[in-house]
Amino acid sequence: MGVKWIIHSCPKLRESNMLTSTDTLALNHIRVTVPSAVLRGDSAILRCHFDLEGDNLYSVKWYKGGREFYRYTPKETPPSKVFAVPGLSSQLQVEMSMSNATHLTLKEVVPAISGKYSCEVSADAPSFQTALYTGQMDVVTAPKNRPLLQGLRARYRVGETLRANCTSADSSPAANLSWLLNGHQVDRRYVTVYYVVRENGDDLETASSILEKVLVPQDFNSNSRLKIKCTASILSVYWQTTEKSVELERPRGHFNDYQSRPTVLLNLKTDVESVSIAKDDEPTKVTSPVRSGGSSALFQLPSPMLCWRLMLFQLSFALT
Repeated sequence: MGVKWIIHSCPKLRESNMLTSTDTLALNHIRVTVPSAVLRGDSAILRCHFDLEGDNLYSVKWYKGGREFYRYTPKETPPSKVFAVPGLSSQLQVEMSMSNATHLTLKEVVPAISGKYSCEVSADAPSFQTALYTGQMDVVTAPKNRPLLQGLRARYRVGETLRANCTSADSSPAANLSWLLNGHQVDRRYVTVYYVVRENGDDLETASSILEKVLVPQDFNSNSRLKIKCTASILSVYWQTTEKSVELERPRGHFNDYQSRPTVLLNLKTDVESVSIAKDDEPTKVTSPVRSGGSSALFQLPSPMLCWRLMLFQLSFALT
């Protein structure tokens, strides 16, 4: 927030060219605060604190773009007065019950009153010293909804390109959009930002950001997940986030794909053929007799029942 000090004296002092050190010290004890941003519809409190070190206060005046709209003069009754500003008479509303020599409260602020505000403090006789401070205040129209995050699939493989769109609609000024992948800021070279102004006279803007990045193993966390977060922010008064997660899709034939599938154990003996389907905690065993006097063999023709079991298993394996 820029600061501009203007120190001058009343006509009597300028004629005599008098500006004492005591006068300067008195003016150096003024502290003025103008909020840099306020949400539309809220109240804005502008502060003007001062310590004149023995001098009496003559007046405190507030200006909007060079036009005086509020004055506090302690020797007058009532001490507070409001003046209309051309073009802003209905928008620039002072809450008189909450305004005095040090505080000025503007109620139900609207974007039309954004701009420069100045506080002028004047000391009474004999110095009549005056100091003026100027600060910028912007009234923000916030989006009605959180940023919209679109375009993501449920699963991605390493080497595939992740494309996502984040949109924050209908705000003034346009929201600033930023991306995080698993908590890490995304490099700007992967991001493209667009701004669209709605053409219906309200000057609301829509910000859209496209993230496009080829995924590497380091993008996924230890649980093979990737969290994509888009944040929309406007100055210091608005901050909203939308987050989604995707999973790492492993290629077919990967070792981990078989860990959860059923295991087939073939145990061919001289007197019995045994097939165990090890699935969950209770394996199923199917046996069929073979020729007596036989010996251990690498393969025996299964019985019809065993064939049927193997066909069912093969079908279930293909479906998984």
